[in-house]
Amino acid sequence: MRDVVKEAAETFGVVHSLKNHISSLRVLMGLIEPGLSGSDYEKYHRLMKRELEDISQLMLCIQNGRDPDSQQVNLKDLLKDLYALMAPRSELAGVDTELELPGDLPEIPGNLLFLAEAFRNVWENAIEAMERGGKLEITAAKSQDPEGHPVIEVTFKDNGPGIPAEVLSRIATPFVTTKQDGMGLGLSTARSIAEKHGGELVISSGAWGTSVTFRLPA
Repeated sequence: MRDVVKEAAETFGVVHSLKNHISSLRVLMGLIEPGLSGSDYEKYHRLMKRELEDISQLMLCIQNGRDPDSQQVNLKDLLKDLYALMAPRSELAGVDTELELPGDLPEIPGNLLFLAEAFRNVWENAIEAMERGGKLEITAAKSQDPEGHPVIEVTFKDNGPGIPAEVLSRIATPFVTTKQDGMGLGLSTARSIAEKHGGELVISSGAWGTSVTFRLPA
């Protein structure tokens, strides 16, 4: 029974990811509709193409029943691209997003598509948590894990209402959510991807908001 639940959670995790893609495409198409001209058209057109490519890759993974190949991932470029993609979503929600990246951030082994999905799931959760707008701080830094091994920590910190204490310990479990219409798969998918990369997801929350940190091997 446990294996069936796990498989269902993974399947719904893919559906959840596709839902995020579709939401972004709707926002981008709405921005392009008033007038497809100049640099704005080129920028949003490029982002839309990337979205479609990502959807194609995800569908290919489902078709083949396997994960994409590992590669060297430039986290700085990845987070900058995601920032450009999520900016319209953040602006519509009234969320002020700050991205702070060091110049010497090294590449890490992993999969670009899956890491992007994990980061975006957390990003979307933060935006949705701040229903009346707020501030989201995204940082990346070199650090060490408790055993002294080098890691990269990517942190998403919002000033939303926080996660209730009675839910916090289970919040990254499949189908556990604090949102009325949520699927409870965003953080569980993010944690699964972090663990597949040999890392972990660290979550803390309080009256000040919520912090979610990806700790990934460097």
